[in-house]
Amino acid sequence: MAVRSTHLSFVLLFALASFTVAQESKAQGATGSSPAGIYTRSASLEFKDASLSNILGSPVFIGAAQCADDRTVFLDMARPLLNGEGRIYSISKTAVHEYATENISGLHDVRLIGYYASDSGVLLLVNAAREERQGKIRLTLPDGTKSDVKTNVAERKFFLAEFDPEGSYKNTFEVDPAFATDKLLVTEVGAFDSGHLLAVAVARDTANFELAMLNGDGSLLRVLDTPRAIRDSSRKERGLSSGSAADSIKLPAHPQLLPDGGRILVIFPGSILPVLEISEGGAIRTVRLRLPDRLSPLSLIPSIPPNGRWYVRAMKSPEPTNDALQPEATFQTDHTVYEVNSANGAVTRRINSPVVPPASIGCVFDGEFVAFRYDDGKLVEMRAQAKSGN
Repeated sequence: MAVRSTHLSFVLLFALASFTVAQESKAQGATGSSPAGIYTRSASLEFKDASLSNILGSPVFIGAAQCADDRTVFLDMARPLLNGEGRIYSISKTAVHEYATENISGLHDVRLIGYYASDSGVLLLVNAAREERQGKIRLTLPDGTKSDVKTNVAERKFFLAEFDPEGSYKNTFEVDPAFATDKLLVTEVGAFDSGHLLAVAVARDTANFELAMLNGDGSLLRVLDTPRAIRDSSRKERGLSSGSAADSIKLPAHPQLLPDGGRILVIFPGSILPVLEISEGGAIRTVRLRLPDRLSPLSLIPSIPPNGRWYVRAMKSPEPTNDALQPEATFQTDHTVYEVNSANGAVTRRINSPVVPPASIGCVFDGEFVAFRYDDGKLVEMRAQAKSGN
């Protein structure tokens, strides 16, 4: 049966792997989470349909939306995790554009890792090979049996592909192998207004995060000192599942990068790690989100222009249970949005959205919340102003 109308879900990559947030609740309470009753203000959202976007595809998108100053919203269309193929869509008042890996020239077996959008265009972070060399690799299947698979066995590297705002492919350059070594997996790249880049990577063996500043051509400018709160964190504190950290697509704690007044924010979803606010000069400020007990941040909803407040999409930790896996519905239904003071991470009010789930909210433009629902193969944009409750 075809799906006719449903709210769009922004599903973060880490949510596709099994992890238990309940084990973090004790640690979160011990690291400065807000006591009950710290906030007294609340607001509610009543969305109304605004426009219809002529996009055909899945009602599920990967990761949080990204937003530009001209009210353009960028969405990552859901794609099979095994091949990494996909395309980014931008939706503005006047047009819809797409940024597809299939338009990248000079690379083979291209796998989309992430993207970063701005008014000047879109950067796609991809993993690919410069040549096509067929061979066989042996894989171990879930049942323990071995299987030989024919694939491109050429050396793979990380690249950044540039697209202009209209979706035309411009150029590709390699992320400096001095940073993107065999030991590091590059997960995100963001761009400052000057063209300098911020790269985030995770160590394949220890799962420790590394940060670096890159020139606009991908060459290494310098490696940044990772804050102690990030460097010394354990796998459990980051919400990482057991097993190898080298799974490039399924890594649970896939960071989120957002522009914020000339700086870039780095958020570690589903963990108790602080938000990093990084300037173009490399200065790093850490802000620990003081959410109520048993709440973990899933992502920040982009807010344009920056107004000193962050809108945090949060998840309530499930009650302790003997079950090996938590019900998937817990992740979907326990989302909430909290308005947070960006200076100290304290909650200032709760944003209630009784009809449209917070997972469907993409951006906040000048205080107006923009969300999406899926109706008979098309995306419907909805808008709402937060109305104060008390």
